[in-house]
Amino acid sequence: MKSVMTLLAVAAAAMLAAAELHVRDFGAKGDGANDDTDAIRTAFAELRKNGGTLRFGSGSFAFRGLLKIEGLRSAKVDFSGATLLNTEQNGSFQFDNCENLTVSGGVLTYREMPVRQQTSAQHPIYVTGGRNIRIENVHVLGSPFMGIAINGCRYVWVVDCKIEQTRRDGLHFVQSQDIVCTGNYITQTTDDALALIDYGHEGALRLERAVVANNIIYNCRQGLVCLGGSDVIFNGNHVERTTFSGCQITTNDRFHNLRQGACSARRVKVIGNRFLESGADFEINGVFIRNTGQVTTGHAGIVVSYIDGEKGWNRNGDDYFTKTDYPVAETKPGVFSAARELGPELFPKRRIRMGETTARVKSSVLRDGKVEFTLDTPPAGKPESFKLSRILTDIEIIDNEILNSHVNGIYTNGVYRLRVINNKVFNCNVSDSQWTGTAVSILNGAEADVLYNWIQDNRTEKLHKKGLHITAADSRDIGNRIN
Repeated sequence: MKSVMTLLAVAAAAMLAAAELHVRDFGAKGDGANDDTDAIRTAFAELRKNGGTLRFGSGSFAFRGLLKIEGLRSAKVDFSGATLLNTEQNGSFQFDNCENLTVSGGVLTYREMPVRQQTSAQHPIYVTGGRNIRIENVHVLGSPFMGIAINGCRYVWVVDCKIEQTRRDGLHFVQSQDIVCTGNYITQTTDDALALIDYGHEGALRLERAVVANNIIYNCRQGLVCLGGSDVIFNGNHVERTTFSGCQITTNDRFHNLRQGACSARRVKVIGNRFLESGADFEINGVFIRNTGQVTTGHAGIVVSYIDGEKGWNRNGDDYFTKTDYPVAETKPGVFSAARELGPELFPKRRIRMGETTARVKSSVLRDGKVEFTLDTPPAGKPESFKLSRILTDIEIIDNEILNSHVNGIYTNGVYRLRVINNKVFNCNVSDSQWTGTAVSILNGAEADVLYNWIQDNRTEKLHKKGLHITAADSRDIGNRIN
């Protein structure tokens, strides 16, 4: 009998956990005129207690400012059929420390559309510190900052959403892991359409393992961005009309406190995407925006380079070093030992700085829980630390189409182990500026495979001043067709 009662109690708890709530039951009117803020807050408080599903249903639900919801577990927020109408020029819904959360459907917009950028966490959907988060079929119409922002989360899906008219990024992922972002439509963003960001700050999650596939980006300041992330795949995306690059991959030291850490972009694949009209001047959110970045991230349809905090964009990372010092010990003459996790960074030919000596790694091996390495130039004295060059590693640009770019087609600088294979780069340099004209540039770095690309200018007036330019060491230039 006791066991039966236990089973009934468990079943009752499960039914309660799966309860379905309706926001109108908490006093919401959904007529677009009544202030439904308190009713929405109360409904979310009930959802937090027991989980389940909170439905809004058809109607226009007016509310004031940013609503912060914390600690939801095994919950679904269903906005389907509803318009969420923010009456203030702030963010809308902030979900902190939630787990197993789904947000779906609906239109998140404003009574008066934002006309200037706010700062801080003012996003229609902002998720922080979450785990197993799914956002699907949501329409974000207007934002004073980002459209959907994800910060410090693990296992995130953003699927089949529409995001338009944002004052900064459309989709913004920072310091998050295990991301799937697919089937979204993003337009009219005053900054990046879709950004994956890792500033390398100590104690924060690294941005790792992201798949960004089959999204459509149209009429945005910049398209796909990977700043400092690793194990990222951009596949099957359509990116059309960007003022700056269609795709930017950078190791970036410009926008954060360098002494809090450093992070390099590595193992990023750009495969089977289509980039049209990159680097053009056009109107975004009612403002005509020019490509003022023809020597920066607006230099080409695809840009891969280092960005320095003082010297700026498109630098050769071999000439710059981390502000972070990594401990080192000389175990025997000419042999140095560092933390094991630095093993992947200390590969042969990697440039480092020990004290006043700049040298390249000659050999490295994992041994006794450490990485041991030798250098081609012995350092002076007995250094206790070293700095790493700010290069990018293991970048693949394969099977893409870069068409009618107003600037260059592909530009890389300071990449080690680069593969640029079977891309179509057609009719670029439409703007024909003093800064552009080389369809594909592979500068500095080492071990670049540039294979079987088709670079063509079939216009009456040829604007490709040069088809292909390679200065990377130990490179292969095979089978490239240049017309």
